[in-house]
Amino acid sequence: MGTADQTVTSNRGRDRASLSPRCSIHIATALAFVIVASFSLITLSQTISAGDVIIRPDQVGNIAIKMDYLPNGLSGYALRLELSEKNIGTIKNVTFVVFDGVSSFEISSDGDLITLLAYDLDNTVQPGVADVELCKVEVQGNIIGEGTILITIKRMDDEGGDPVDPQIRTGSLRVTEAGPPTAEFSFSPPEPTDLDTVQFQDQSTDPESRIASREWTFGDGETSSEKDPLHKYADNGTYQVTFTVTGNDGATDTITKHITVSNVAPKADFTFSPPGPADFDTIHFVDQSSDPDGEIVSWEWTFGDGTTSNKKNPSHRYADDGTYHVTLTVTDNDGCTDIGTKAIAILNLAPKADFTFSPPEPTDLDTIHFVDRSGDRDGEIVAWKWDFGDGNTSTERNPFHRYPDNGIYTISLKATDEDGATNETRKTIKILN
Repeated sequence: MGTADQTVTSNRGRDRASLSPRCSIHIATALAFVIVASFSLITLSQTISAGDVIIRPDQVGNIAIKMDYLPNGLSGYALRLELSEKNIGTIKNVTFVVFDGVSSFEISSDGDLITLLAYDLDNTVQPGVADVELCKVEVQGNIIGEGTILITIKRMDDEGGDPVDPQIRTGSLRVTEAGPPTAEFSFSPPEPTDLDTVQFQDQSTDPESRIASREWTFGDGETSSEKDPLHKYADNGTYQVTFTVTGNDGATDTITKHITVSNVAPKADFTFSPPGPADFDTIHFVDQSSDPDGEIVSWEWTFGDGTTSNKKNPSHRYADDGTYHVTLTVTDNDGCTDIGTKAIAILNLAPKADFTFSPPEPTDLDTIHFVDRSGDRDGEIVAWKWDFGDGNTSTERNPFHRYPDNGIYTISLKATDEDGATNETRKTIKILN
């Protein structure tokens, strides 16, 4: 015969004791029992049901006995619960719910009969409540098998003393060997690069939450036994990640996924000097490109004038002034490329104006011959403008001129090249009497 966790005697000539929220009775081998209760509390529903449980041999599981709705309250009940297959499990303990308002109760056992008495109900729950748990049964698995938890209603009355005839839903008991855990994981970011630290997250499940160990292999020779490890790949590529989980009973499960780690492309950049070059200058181009996860292995320059170079830091001279677009394409050790383009303005060199005249000491009777000596290093002079200082001018290249009177005159020559650049020079000439 089992014993109650706590016994409270009736107030009918007995001492009262304080109530606990639950009282329970242990049953060593009983597979069938009767529960008799008498109280005015809550309204039982039209369905009484037993829960379902899946356990291993020697494992204990809990089965709740509930009424889903009590429209007219409850004054008492007597129930019998039993297992249809008595060899697969053993009822070890019954815990009864003690409702508000119960001032005393008794629990007794006579063989397979378990009796719960509750009375002296004062402030009971009003009719109409739902989902009321009457008791909880602890069942221990014995051998592998399946059975049904049967409910027999011996008696059930509402608050008015009228009989209640609810529908009955039987529960199920399944005793089985523990299944293996199910391995699963995720990682982020979903498209990592070889600069990213990848967060792996264990999403495995186990029917009994008994995962004891984890083993990660990341496909690059590195491993981890952490639950949610962090890992950074040294290079791009596709890696096979294998994750194995092991339960407390040694059962394992393994899952493999492929993770593609992308290369980070290089960044093309360059400088040149001098910063304001002319078409007579040799320009030095300097590669300033970078590759955060490797190295740059090739360079391809196009200078915008039809010429190219594959040197890292080439030099180039433009044949004429103008604006050119210089493009540098760099390729890293993984074959990724990047292109950088800059505009470079090549300036024109202005001409240098100069002249001579003869005779060197002319008189006002001489006709003087002026000879252009101007030059243009990057082109040619296409126009001349002479001012002889006496109000006369000329646009010839090598003009002749006679001064009407002696004196000192200032002569200027302005030379213009094919790009419109000009230069001017002045000289004085003394005309003798």
